[in-house]
Amino acid sequence: ELYSKAKLAPEVRYSQERNYLAIASPSHALYTFATNPFWLKLFTTYFFEKGGVIPPGWTEVFESYIKEKLQRERVRKHIPELVADSTLEIWKAIAYGTLEANRGTYFVAGSVSELPTLDSSATGRIRQALEIGVSCGLILRDKDDSLRFEHHRILEYLAATYWESSAVAAVRRDQL
Repeated sequence: ELYSKAKLAPEVRYSQERNYLAIASPSHALYTFATNPFWLKLFTTYFFEKGGVIPPGWTEVFESYIKEKLQRERVRKHIPELVADSTLEIWKAIAYGTLEANRGTYFVAGSVSELPTLDSSATGRIRQALEIGVSCGLILRDKDDSLRFEHHRILEYLAATYWESSAVAAVRRDQL
């Protein structure tokens, strides 16, 4: 399926050859994707989903990967688009709140609503977002019932996007 004409046509393969070789250079911005198994997974997912297009940078790869996982789960479980959108915002708030509270990369479902980045009265919505995250594989549940994002770079990306879009960023930028 990944090699079908719709995903990766021969003309796309040929026209992108120079770009592929450039990534093998340590000075290329996407070089790290080729040297880390998790990042390579993200890169190839983006590459095949976009029909052989090389991503312009990391941001697009992370965004595409997360949104694709959420979209597949949304279709599979018939989740309304509005719920999917708020789920992504909750994941961002959890990621930022977890890092801001110096909790490392692990969190417990029951204590997530205590994070200052989330509305503690929305526990049902938070629980639903966590369940969607576990179901689509973006959030992993360990044997001790603690939760964590699939990879610490996913946590960092989500936290950064939360920070970038929040009032916290504006305040801290003013302090620079």
